[in-house]
Amino acid sequence: MTDTTPPVNGQDIGRAERAGRILLDRVLDAHQATFDEWVTLRSLALEQDVVTNFFGDEPRADDALADLTAQGYVTRDLAVLTTAGRTRYDSLDTDVQSISRRLYAGFSPDELATTGRVLREVARRAMAS
Repeated sequence: MTDTTPPVNGQDIGRAERAGRILLDRVLDAHQATFDEWVTLRSLALEQDVVTNFFGDEPRADDALADLTAQGYVTRDLAVLTTAGRTRYDSLDTDVQSISRRLYAGFSPDELATTGRVLREVARRAMAS
């Protein structure tokens, strides 16, 4: 009998995403930060478009920016990090990167590059459907 089970499927990807999100939420809770704040701070820190990172959900991005502005972490006019915002992002990022190093340890750069490329393409195809 031939095994027709694919080597990876949506359940595998979903399980890995949920497990990673649990770890991320622990870091965010320890810093009293929300996921939306993390996405927005990271987007601004990386000079990426905030709306793109919310998959085009402009009201959600606007709400996250308004909350961070009210807390003094970003200036709304230019949507750039303040010194306090950069400090907050750096603190969060240090802890998130620590988790990432542990999770990805032992995989070769080629394995990680292939995995990243495949997942980005799967996401692109899903979004295009």
